[in-house]
Amino acid sequence: MKKILLIMLVVSLLLIAGCKEDGSEAGTATKAKSGGKYAGFMEWKAGMWSETVSKQGGQTVTMRTELIENSPTLSKFQTTTDVGGQESVMQIWMNPSTQKATKYVMKTGGQVLCMAIKDVPQDNVPNKGDSYKADMPGWTIGTYTTPTGKTLAVAKFSQEAGEYWVSSEVPFGMVKVLQDGKTVLSLNDFGTIGAKSKISDAEVEGCTDMSALASKYQQPSAPAPAEEASAEEVNYEASAIDTRTGNEAKLDCGACASMPAAAKSACLAACG
Repeated sequence: MKKILLIMLVVSLLLIAGCKEDGSEAGTATKAKSGGKYAGFMEWKAGMWSETVSKQGGQTVTMRTELIENSPTLSKFQTTTDVGGQESVMQIWMNPSTQKATKYVMKTGGQVLCMAIKDVPQDNVPNKGDSYKADMPGWTIGTYTTPTGKTLAVAKFSQEAGEYWVSSEVPFGMVKVLQDGKTVLSLNDFGTIGAKSKISDAEVEGCTDMSALASKYQQPSAPAPAEEASAEEVNYEASAIDTRTGNEAKLDCGACASMPAAAKSACLAACG
């Protein structure tokens, strides 16, 4: 699955024709002025969540990003991705003071997978909107209405990759993304309470180590012509190490495609 910008994250591209379906804009955007309605991203608070929708490969992708726990030393972010009814859940635990991840866990198809922090791309770690600060020049203001009827003020930032609509009223900031004038991601709904973990502490403790899986089962290089390998030598069942038991655990390779980028790369490497 093509990695969607998160920011959790994110982290959360909807191709829709017409403003009525992806939210409406009230009035004409004007250049932002001092004291406008945008003041940067909302402060993190346990319970907050936002839900975006997009299109990938003809399928609707729904992503719900939540902050399930927040303290001075630990913030637990959860992203639930639904593609055609197939759901996967990813959690990134991080130290908010250093902006560094401390744990990466994913649940898909009944399996709970984890990766060593060194293998998790820094882009997957949520941020506080440093690219969309209110004191940056050139952004414009407008409004947006979600499909659920919530109207909010937005700031529109034009960047090389496209136009990004963000809001101080929405958890994690992101409201809409346009590329070549087309909407590729839009906010469906949001709230400041109600976020709940979908991965238990016991499941986190007993996760299957994806990093061990990738390093142990890298696809073998092609053998020299004089030393052709047998099918048994090059065809293997992908497996990993269960951190709770120390035993090998079978991996459902069919689930690779629905995984976030960090887990997907390790899964595909293991499945060959």
